[in-house]
Amino acid sequence: MWDDDPNDEAVIASADTEYVERVRRNMDRLARWRPYLLSLYGLLLIAFVGILVVMNLLLNRMAGNFQGIGPGFAVGVMLGCSLGLLAVKLAHGMANVLFAGRRRDRLLVLYHDALQGPGHKPAV
Repeated sequence: MWDDDPNDEAVIASADTEYVERVRRNMDRLARWRPYLLSLYGLLLIAFVGILVVMNLLLNRMAGNFQGIGPGFAVGVMLGCSLGLLAVKLAHGMANVLFAGRRRDRLLVLYHDALQGPGHKPAV
């Protein structure tokens, strides 16, 4: 039933080639933006450490003003959740920039080029 069209192999090959070229462009774009993203996340890391120091000083100054455990606990939970989420996002972004290039994508491009033969030139 599915073997009726003789052009199926050509359509599949062109779809594969288009996909590989899209992956290749994405890898090139990431390589081009990697230094900028790395410096951005480095600055955000420095700002995060600065925020932690300021919050520590602020909480030490405010510690005498809280009556009971309730307000201090609420402030601690709010700061912990917001700064913890910021730390997770910062670590995720830094790891994505440092370890990006995804081995799967690099191998896909490498093997696709090897299957195309020695005379194949990428379209990028």
